Amino acid sequence: MVFNPLILPECPLPSLTRLQSASKGFHYRHGVREFVFCDKLERSFRIWKLSTGLYRAESEGHESGLSILPEGIESTVRLQELRVYSCQEIRGFQFGRFKELRNLEVSKCPLFESLYCGDAEMPLLSLHYLSIRKCNNFISFPGQGLRAPNLMKLHLKNLTALEGLPKHMHSLLPSLTELALENCAKLRSFPEGGLPSSIQILVICGCRKLFADRKNWGLQALQSLSRLDIEDCDQVLESFPEETLLPPSLNSFQLCDFKHLKSLDYKGLEHLSSLSELKIFGCPELQSLQEEGLPSSLQYLAISGCPKTLMKRCQENGGDRHKISHIPWIVIG
Repeated sequence: MVFNPLILPECPLPSLTRLQSASKGFHYRHGVREFVFCDKLERSFRIWKLSTGLYRAESEGHESGLSILPEGIESTVRLQELRVYSCQEIRGFQFGRFKELRNLEVSKCPLFESLYCGDAEMPLLSLHYLSIRKCNNFISFPGQGLRAPNLMKLHLKNLTALEGLPKHMHSLLPSLTELALENCAKLRSFPEGGLPSSIQILVICGCRKLFADRKNWGLQALQSLSRLDIEDCDQVLESFPEETLLPPSLNSFQLCDFKHLKSLDYKGLEHLSSLSELKIFGCPELQSLQEEGLPSSLQYLAISGCPKTLMKRCQENGGDRHKISHIPWIVIG
């Protein structure tokens, strides 16, 4: 049986497990657990059946305007996972029509600029994971905010045009536990109302304008935050972190590639009674630890990519060793 390109048959395909590129249109054989999409340009679209009975799909190198998927696919297969990568022509994606979509990944789509739901009032009840990476033209989320009450992980990386996060995150994303922001050069601040109080893991890397606004982050309100990674800061800092920046709930704190950091701020760390892990990487101007020492709760300390003077001072019999001698596990170098 042969179908036109980019048009799926109207009948449901309960045994469909894979959709891949071929040479002459669609081919579907009853009784055979395979569906083939053909494309002369060797663009591919593949589907696998999951153990839940739903489906995972991947689209690569596709050029179909606003719709990256074959026409009618939402009524033919029940997508649970969707990966879209290296699609040169796609500019936007309406994913609200996929009622059972749990995981969505979009990467390396140079013209991709917006993500929208279609019906602004319709919550995306099934969405748990959203990742958008290396889409240099991406600039906007749904206008009224991303209504995904069960979204747990949001990763936004290498989005050079993105200026703002989804609106009303604190109320529309009440289940968000992990937020990763990497190399979003134009991102200036968190949205009005701050981040959801449910966040446990926060990664901020290479977002220099956002880092400059850190006094307005409101991390003290994140009572569930247990891990914070901050990377790639080129500002000249006499000391860090500031006294009121970090919440007392923090368990793990990582500083990486702070090129001009002079010293750690004892007042910014002393109240962290739950801090058990501290990692300091790539701080070439950090010469010594503060005289007051590090929090007594620390169980693990790692220092690497820092001046040799600091490394020697933290070794056995070094000048700073007494400041960290209470820490059971120390890795230097």
